[in-house]
Parts: sequence; C-alpha cells; structure tokens
Amino acid sequence: MSLHDLWWLPDGTREDDLLLKVAHQDPISRNFDVEEEAYPIPAVPAWRLERSNTNVFRSVLLYDDNLKPVFEGPFYLDIDCVEGSIDLDDAAKVTTTVVESLLGWNVEQKDLRILFSGHKGFNVEVRPEALGVRSSYGSGNQVGWAKARRRIIAAVQQSASFERRNPINVVSSKGTVIDRIHGHLRLVGSKNAWIDDSGKTRTATKSVISIDELRFCDWNAFSG
Repeated sequence: MSLHDLWWLPDGTREDDLLLKVAHQDPISRNFDVEEEAYPIPAVPAWRLERSNTNVFRSVLLYDDNLKPVFEGPFYLDIDCVEGSIDLDDAAKVTTTVVESLLGWNVEQKDLRILFSGHKGFNVEVRPEALGVRSSYGSGNQVGWAKARRRIIAAVQQSASFERRNPINVVSSKGTVIDRIHGHLRLVGSKNAWIDDSGKTRTATKSVISIDELRFCDWNAFSG
C-alpha cells in the first residue's frame, strides 16, 4: 500500500493474503456514503485512486479470505483540537508529550510513527507489541488498548499539571483531547477534504512527520 499503512505488522506477514475493509467519506455531510467494502490489500491502491485519494479510510481490522479478523492495529492515538477552535500548536505540544512518554516507557523510535492528520490534529501510531498489546486479533485486545490509552492520557495530564476533568480525555487547558480509537483510519498520504465555515472546500494531506517537525513547525500558521 502507498506509504505502507501496514508498517506495524509482524515480520513475515504475507499482506497479499489479507483483506481490508475500506470506505469513502462525503466531505459535506462527513458521513460514509457507502458501507465498508472488503478488498484484497493489493487492490486497495487502485480503489483509492478511483476516489481521487480523498477521504478514503481503512478498517482497523485485517481479515482472511473468509472475512474472519486476523490482525488489529496499529495502536493508535488521535490528538485533536477542539472543533471550531483549532489550535494546532497546542495539539503539537500534547503530541510531543505523548511521544516523549512512549519513548520513556522504552518504546523505540522504530516502533512508532507520527502523522499530521490533515485537519485538526495529529496521530501517533505504535507497533502493538511494543506496548505489550497483541497485533493478532483476540478478545482481550480492546482491554489492553484501553489500558494503554488511559495510561498515556494520565501521563500527559500529569506532565502539564492539568487537573483531570470531564470528559477525562481532555489533556490541556485549551481543550485538546486524546480521542477514542475509531474503527476507521484515514489512509496515509490521502487528502482530507472538508467544508469550512465560509462554505469553501479545503483540503490537506495526512502525512508522516518527524519529531523535529512536530516540535518546531509553526502549525497554527500552517492551519490558517
């Protein structure tokens, strides 16, 4: 797949034997305009090009030929600004703390990836096994993922001396949140298209960034 969305799979995994469920989102309603469709992984690049590589998503689960879940991943954190009050610099600071916390827990740099989401925040992806969570699908995965996410939220709040409040995933005084894990992930390298308050269609690309870009870019100037 383009830019290797499945970088986190265990070594030796045959991607050609797996399927993904993919879906396309309407930029106006922000709803998925079709049900998920299952595609063999080698066929996904052509599918995304047919949809102009815009607002295209994949399932967190990967399936075998019988649509039985086989893998789940990566461990995924969605750091978002408050809707209607986008402060990407604040989201970048939160994301930096997330990454530093992970590195402090002996997660190696090769086992994580940082992305600009293409609109109002950042994503951090982690190879599940690096956090003691399985990438192979199983009934206990969601419990392990939820525990890891709560631990990260607590670490960020403590680092910022931020008092926990409802909702408990708010991690800064400006309202930035570490959002729950969703069932779909926007494909890396694809365009995020949305309608802004003036009715204008805007686009930005979901892209991999370095820790230095995260720390030192003027993200609010970029978002403006």
